[in-house]
Amino acid sequence: MVIKKNRGISAFDLVCCALILVMFSRVLSALGLPKAIDFAHFGILVLALFSVGLHFKRITTIACPIIGLLLVFILSGIWNEAGVVNVVLGFLLLAEPFLLVLAFSMCIWTKENILSMQVLIGVFVCTHISFSYFQFFALGLIHDDVKGIFIGMNNGHHVGGALSMVAIVYYASAPWIRSNFIKLLISISLMIQIVMSDAKQVVLVFLIAGFLYLVLFSKLMSVLHKVGIILLGVFFTLLLVLYVPGFSAWMDIDVIIEGATQKISVISIAISYFDSSVGWLLGVGPGHSISRLGWLIPEYYHVLEPIGVTYHDASEAIIFANQNHWMSNSITGSSLFSLFFSFAGVWGDLGGGGLTFYLASWGYVWKYYAGEGLGRLLLIAIFIFGWVFAYLEEPGFTMFICTVIILMFQEELLAKKELN
Repeated sequence: MVIKKNRGISAFDLVCCALILVMFSRVLSALGLPKAIDFAHFGILVLALFSVGLHFKRITTIACPIIGLLLVFILSGIWNEAGVVNVVLGFLLLAEPFLLVLAFSMCIWTKENILSMQVLIGVFVCTHISFSYFQFFALGLIHDDVKGIFIGMNNGHHVGGALSMVAIVYYASAPWIRSNFIKLLISISLMIQIVMSDAKQVVLVFLIAGFLYLVLFSKLMSVLHKVGIILLGVFFTLLLVLYVPGFSAWMDIDVIIEGATQKISVISIAISYFDSSVGWLLGVGPGHSISRLGWLIPEYYHVLEPIGVTYHDASEAIIFANQNHWMSNSITGSSLFSLFFSFAGVWGDLGGGGLTFYLASWGYVWKYYAGEGLGRLLLIAIFIFGWVFAYLEEPGFTMFICTVIILMFQEELLAKKELN
């Protein structure tokens, strides 16, 4: 069931406005607007959902895990005496991509809406590339300082590189771009951005995701071809280990064991702050471990403190443990072994209950929107990111990737309708 498009500003328009704000919030802050602008997209997206809800007469499937996630946030907040603002902001940061999917799933996707979204995605990508090139060539910035539209973000270069990789997947497979030369030109432009920002870890994640997609889910390849890809992957890895010094150093088995032990130590640290066995189910509270909200609280404390935000010792303990080990700190360490990764943040804040509903929400996107195509590759990449980086609570990344997945799905539906 879908809603009819209203006169004036529709729910679709409001969701697009929220998407624009989340993608350009860092740019607007850099232009001098108050930091509160970083949170404006939450309000507009909620307004869009209310607008849709006035016309939608039944609950959709994805609303079930979202409601479950909200209940866990509330219960965890009450049990751990977290501030109301922790519960609200924590939920919105984590659930916003699913709220976006919910809103878009209840809107009619006309041909004009699909075209509008294609243009909007193009504006995001072109602006991101333009900013990155300007930062590199005009301002002389290099590596981690080339952040594109994610100006002022600590891991903005990684998030920007991830956005570029998602765009490469989308444009390389876009059926409406018939010229392979244009596809190649777009891909090269985006790859240059990734090189300038030194986001090589992002490329590795997508290579692994592509490998898993081809071997496990591609129906266009025979078993023999899949075996060949596996052998090629093993051979390529051996070459890296044997002939690339930096790579071989990190592939030492003792280094891997020490790094993995350091990474999963976040679990024991979080457990040490559980008041009871309830902690396994509800965690230490929203924003009380190493979730994205836990990172934001110190940065926005002057804004959030007057409205009752709470901070927890568990966050400080995890940050201290991360920075005091040579394999995970911000100077000599690698993000591969960092204690800051999304699934750890979700589990630390919300326990097993929250992580279950969170994964169920991504499962819905996989089942209903990933289809048989490259949407699955993007979701595999998301799953890998969740174990390595803290990207899954960064609205600019998750909102963009969910929009691309939905757009690919709607383009496929439109193509089928036109064939019939």
